[in-house]
Amino acid sequence: FVKFASAIRSAMPKAIIFAEPHVDHVRPSFNHGSSTVVSGPGYAWAPHYYDVLTLVSKGFRRWVGLDAVSHMVVLGHGRIVDAHARALRLLKNGARGLNGEAGAEATGGPTLIGEIGIPFDMGHHSSTAPYLLDSYVLSDYRVQIDAMDTSLQALERELLSFTLWNYTPDNNYCKGDGWNDEDLSIFSASGTAIDPANLHAGGRALPAVVRPYARKVAGEPLEMRFQALTPERCFVFRFRHDARVTAPTELFIPNYQYPDGYQVEVSDGRWTVDREAQILVYRHTPERAEHTVRVWRV
Repeated sequence: FVKFASAIRSAMPKAIIFAEPHVDHVRPSFNHGSSTVVSGPGYAWAPHYYDVLTLVSKGFRRWVGLDAVSHMVVLGHGRIVDAHARALRLLKNGARGLNGEAGAEATGGPTLIGEIGIPFDMGHHSSTAPYLLDSYVLSDYRVQIDAMDTSLQALERELLSFTLWNYTPDNNYCKGDGWNDEDLSIFSASGTAIDPANLHAGGRALPAVVRPYARKVAGEPLEMRFQALTPERCFVFRFRHDARVTAPTELFIPNYQYPDGYQVEVSDGRWTVDREAQILVYRHTPERAEHTVRVWRV
């Protein structure tokens, strides 16, 4: 990391370096003298994380999974989400070793999960088009939606920022993303008429991907969860306010999930909605320490 950072900063002195360890590095070591120590300021921790069993087998079963920490089989969807969340928590803890110097305690740094996603080429081959999968022929992405939602639930549990792998503009059913036998793109040019007026055309697993989230918080996030697979599409966000912040909290509430509008319940304060911008603006009252916003479909 340090050698690459030095080379990059020779041209861009103020560059923030996103330090990415090898995939699923759930127990990072930052002892000084180790190969993973990150010294000096300006680093962010950007590990990758995948549901390895789903990625390698190209199959998803919501009742069985693999714990990346213990390497044990996990049974039951709730326990699978718990296992992913625990692994992500360990990854997040790796950021504590950032921005340190020999002989001094590291100050830590922010975490961004640099890659996470699911394979879309899951399922059985079609009887009508043997070279294609049923999910492609029928545009039936229920399994992929479930798999994607499982990973994103775990990210929300740990309040982690992430970049979703991936968007490939020339993805197609035959060649996937075009390299390494991978087909992880949330967009495919196959099987759909691309309409510039429809931003969702060609999208895959969008019921899981297009989620509400807190984009600006007047304090410290405590809880964020979205029920993508229920009719109500309930979204809950809870935070502890910072008295030094006078700006409101802003939540992205996508029209995709709430085409007919939504109900809002707040613990206190007042709120306004900008449907065009897909933003809910919430102003809390200072008398309470913690605040909750709950949204669900009309």
